[in-house]
Amino acid sequence: MEGISTIRDMSQTNEADVALINIAGGESRMTPPPGVLALSAPRRSARGRSADLFFVCLSLSSAELSPPGQLDSLAHMAADAYYGTPGSVTAGLREAIEVVNDSLLETNEGRSEGETLSGYLIIAIIRNQHYYLAQSGASQAILIRPGNVTSMSSEQAAERPLGITIDPYVRYYHLEACAEDLVILVPSGKRLWSETTLSGLAGLNLIRAVERLTAVSSTDLTGIALRMTPPSVVAEPQVGQSEHIPVPSYEAQRSAQIPRRPKRRKSSHAKGPSPVGLFLVRAIAAVKDFFSSVFQGVTTFLIRMAPGFAEPPRDGQLKPRMLATTAMIVPLVVVAIAALMYLRKGRNEQFMNYLYEAQAVAQAAEMISDPLRARDSWIQSIELLNKAEKYSTDEVSRGLRNRIQAAIDSIDLVYRIDFQEVIQGGFQPDSIIKSIAVTATDLYALDETRQAIYHSWSTGRFYESDNEFKCLNGRESVPGWTSAVDLVIQPEPGALGAEGVVAIDEDGTLIYCAPGRASASGQLPPPDIGWGRIQAIDVFGNSLYILDPERNAIWIYDASGGLFTGSAALYFIDEVPDLSDAIDLAMAQDELYILYADGHLDHCRRIVTSTADSGTQIRVEYEQEFEFQDERLSHPPVLSIPNSMLTEMEYSPPPEPSIFILDTLNGSIYQFSMRLVYQGQYKPAQNWQSDITTFALGPMNDLFIAIGDEVYFAHLPH
Repeated sequence: MEGISTIRDMSQTNEADVALINIAGGESRMTPPPGVLALSAPRRSARGRSADLFFVCLSLSSAELSPPGQLDSLAHMAADAYYGTPGSVTAGLREAIEVVNDSLLETNEGRSEGETLSGYLIIAIIRNQHYYLAQSGASQAILIRPGNVTSMSSEQAAERPLGITIDPYVRYYHLEACAEDLVILVPSGKRLWSETTLSGLAGLNLIRAVERLTAVSSTDLTGIALRMTPPSVVAEPQVGQSEHIPVPSYEAQRSAQIPRRPKRRKSSHAKGPSPVGLFLVRAIAAVKDFFSSVFQGVTTFLIRMAPGFAEPPRDGQLKPRMLATTAMIVPLVVVAIAALMYLRKGRNEQFMNYLYEAQAVAQAAEMISDPLRARDSWIQSIELLNKAEKYSTDEVSRGLRNRIQAAIDSIDLVYRIDFQEVIQGGFQPDSIIKSIAVTATDLYALDETRQAIYHSWSTGRFYESDNEFKCLNGRESVPGWTSAVDLVIQPEPGALGAEGVVAIDEDGTLIYCAPGRASASGQLPPPDIGWGRIQAIDVFGNSLYILDPERNAIWIYDASGGLFTGSAALYFIDEVPDLSDAIDLAMAQDELYILYADGHLDHCRRIVTSTADSGTQIRVEYEQEFEFQDERLSHPPVLSIPNSMLTEMEYSPPPEPSIFILDTLNGSIYQFSMRLVYQGQYKPAQNWQSDITTFALGPMNDLFIAIGDEVYFAHLPH
């Protein structure tokens, strides 16, 4: 186990203390564990990656069957793929996992069943105070907060690790990061420590926490322990531990361990060259010296082989150095041309071979009447096409891809729809729309960056921005406002005598807004045990429902005159489920749906009845781990949707009551019946590079999505 290092992103908004875990023979090792990396973004990372911290833990099923250094090589390949892929976090995670899986598949080619390698991988990304996790194979992430331990693992992922199939099972999570969080990542699915041991780590220094884990570990183990720290707070070395130089940059992790020279202070009167300039100068000089030495060596060799080169040239003859240069360059050019022709011809042949195979399988799929068998053939065809397009693409391959995708979409009930901008150019540049709420005539958007709520109204076909709307406009506009969490529609008459919205911040401050009305604000009386972390809200009737995972509670506030006041009531009375990793809730009339970070749902109904003594009795019908059902292809019920990251849900009222769920990973919105029977999936026809951050349903079958500072809408095809 190494000492603490601190890594931070280039914007200084995310910072974490890191300790690497390497336990062998019941003892902690000082050497870095293989397959484990903790990196910040390189200087030349892809667009959107500069604020990302990257953590990976990887192990293989058999160390004896893997080449030396393969674990480290695969871990660095995953980092290269992630930081080299532009766009959303999920796009980078998907690419990192595919690279590792493809490499293991190539390694396993030609091996017998007992010699194949399986990869157990967990990757964590910290961006903008959020955790993004992806795990395949037996692995787990443990999130420790005071009084709360959340362990994230997946039996389905453990059964389908990397290197076995072209489509491994990957479990994704998306959680909010808080200061002083302790996160442990290990590529093992075993129960390694008791909950008592883990909960006792919450207040410990990171080094002490890892020492305690090591002391009670009975198996060999590698992994990472990290603690989120407020920016510019660096952990101090502990007594008995050598001070380690922090390694914040990606290049430093990849480079050899060369002692750094102390930085020289620059003169205040003269500006020295930049580090990039010095690097370029040194690189050019090194290249120049290399070719000069090569040229000198070739010249010396030729003079020895042909002493005539040393004689002075006659009039009209080339100089010996020119002859030497020609003798060196001509063979290299010939070899380069031959290699280029070979590569072009070979790549084209590979492309055509795979393309012909994909076309043949696609033609066979069209003749199959059984949807399940036909889908398998279409998937095989697209896998062959993927191999072909590693070598080249043309109009034929692109047309075949569209044909295959349309066939799979038809079987899967996937609808690709064209979205239009609500407001041309977005509400405000560089804003991040965190939540949207829609009525028959109005759209409200919550801007996380500016802490503002925007309003636009429908003209029948398009939307126009309401520049006169007076609501939240920066933290200073509402007394005591901290940071907005969520906003929802408040039906008429509401707090302002008209239909509008209510938004809440992290400390329970509310603001009520409606078009043409002056806004109102107020502070919710906190529960007796105080607020933990307000995660999401919803309104049903005259009641406000608040999800508070840290207090393991859902609070209910009733309205008086449209304003939510009074004491908080608990939704659950007797038996309370574990809500520590709950991320959203949705009220469907008198029923409650709860969405968790691992993608499963709970279904509840709170029933209030009168007793004989004029009192009331409350009971909650609670259906844990509500199963998703798909009756199209005879799929068995599952607790969570494979290879998805479900982050938000909405209830759609009659005439077709449904639950809509946002899948951030695949950029789609699922529709399920109230019993979670699959009804369809909606995807934008456009190919955006960023994640959908939130969505909302409007009347008349309208679907709204937010991407960055833009909000888009489309009519659902029913």
